[in-house]
Amino acid sequence: MADEPEQSNRLPLTDISFSHELIFVRPDRRGAGFGRYLSLGAVTWLQQCRVRPPRCSEAGVNVLYHADSDSRGGAVCSEIVTNYFECLRDLRRDVLPDELPWLISTFTENTGF
Repeated sequence: MADEPEQSNRLPLTDISFSHELIFVRPDRRGAGFGRYLSLGAVTWLQQCRVRPPRCSEAGVNVLYHADSDSRGGAVCSEIVTNYFECLRDLRRDVLPDELPWLISTFTENTGF
């Protein structure tokens, strides 16, 4: 018989910080979709993270997203990730309760270019 999962005494998550540091798309690669490709990879990975009760509080998590971008390609990367989080925040838990991977209470973007 398999062992029971280990129980944690930790409280549910309330705050998560996510950062994209020093995003740069070389000038000769801009416009070719590399920023979009990188961002969609990050979003695909994030979609696999299930941040819903009981892992987070019933109200959802507060997400702080930070990105330092040195190019327009980097700005596109952070825009895609920002749009992902804003969409999840705006889709309340009543809309698609079983399909949303994250339950977000607030989303704060802190992006520098």
